[in-house]
Amino acid sequence: MRDSKFTLFITIVLAILTILLALNYYKDYQKIKKEEKTKTIFEKKIDIKKINKLIIYNPTKIEFVKKDGFWFLYNVDDIAYDYMVENILSSIYQPTVSDVIDFEKQYYDQFFKKPIDVYFTYNNELYHLQRGIKNDFTSETYLWIDLKDYKNKIYIVNYWDFNYLDKSVEEFRMKKLLNIDQEKVEKLIVNNVAIYKEEIVDKKNKKKKDEEEKKKIIWKLSDGSFVSKEYINSLFAILNNYDFKNISDKNIENKKPLSTIKIFANNKEYDVYIYPYEKDEYVVRTSYRKYNFVFPKIEIEDFLKKEIIEKKIFSYYIDNFDDFDSIFISDSRARFNFKKKEGKWISSKNEEKTSQISLLFSTLRNLEYKQKFETNPINSKYELYTIELNSKNTKYKFYLYNTDYLAFGKEIYKIDPFVFILKDLLK
Repeated sequence: MRDSKFTLFITIVLAILTILLALNYYKDYQKIKKEEKTKTIFEKKIDIKKINKLIIYNPTKIEFVKKDGFWFLYNVDDIAYDYMVENILSSIYQPTVSDVIDFEKQYYDQFFKKPIDVYFTYNNELYHLQRGIKNDFTSETYLWIDLKDYKNKIYIVNYWDFNYLDKSVEEFRMKKLLNIDQEKVEKLIVNNVAIYKEEIVDKKNKKKKDEEEKKKIIWKLSDGSFVSKEYINSLFAILNNYDFKNISDKNIENKKPLSTIKIFANNKEYDVYIYPYEKDEYVVRTSYRKYNFVFPKIEIEDFLKKEIIEKKIFSYYIDNFDDFDSIFISDSRARFNFKKKEGKWISSKNEEKTSQISLLFSTLRNLEYKQKFETNPINSKYELYTIELNSKNTKYKFYLYNTDYLAFGKEIYKIDPFVFILKDLLK
């Protein structure tokens, strides 16, 4: 009996020691991995933003030249995906190195049977590197640097840091029209209508005192009207999201474009012209690329059909109705309270109203106005309902008059009535 207890004690102690050793090993392993990820081969600091030319032989010669803020693919005189080129440069400068071995010819012949050569110039010094074969078992590859201080070593690195070196010319060619960050755009002019960007601090969605203030982008016309979010999203989808189908060699410059878009960003102007093409296609010409690109009709037509003015009343104000946790609705009789508890909406009478409030939120989210007024257009000065939506950080209040007028902020909107939804909620 005493032996069995002692054996159990020893087993428990060994199990604890094993767990502690495993945790310690895991901690050391993570530390090593972190050090690997931040390891830099070159002793001299390289600012990859100052590199303006890159050449790859894989074995095709692929040449990139940086000008006007773009990486140009010299082979086809077109724009390349900048993230691919910059990934190659940053990986060269700061790869994930798992091991370093001394250079020996037998190793070189084994690991660099069909090497990919990379050349770039920095501070008037030519850099030449070779990437070797991929080790399919470890997802690693081999790097050799043809420079005096490095050529006596072979670096074992993560293959996925260098997989873009295997791409073809057409894979490097950017299939998007512009691929520009919306935040970098200062202004748009669409069919001679100017659209201005405003960045406001979204203090209502700031959750903590020490949290960085979030900026919200608002697009407006010169008269102060909001531009439809769907319109803006559809426009940037053409610029950034859709891939062109092919390139057209037809001369369309003498034709009148269906739409003209001017994008002002990075202190430059980029012009985009949309033309009808074939039955199910449009062709797009730009001021910054020499080719005419063919796009499917459905992708372009979605933008052409959109209205420019935002008609949804709460579009720019309420991002997510799910953030609200309490609602107060008042009419001439009483004030009604609703609170969210464990994902369900409960009234002050302890009745569940989740489906009714979901319907109310859906209605408000898509509520569009027919007309907008800055002064009260109706005779009644008394509201039918006062509605207050609350969360931890936000509070919105608006009023319903004569069933089909809604007052919010400084403006009054004529709307389709939704009083029946409120009546069903309050009964």
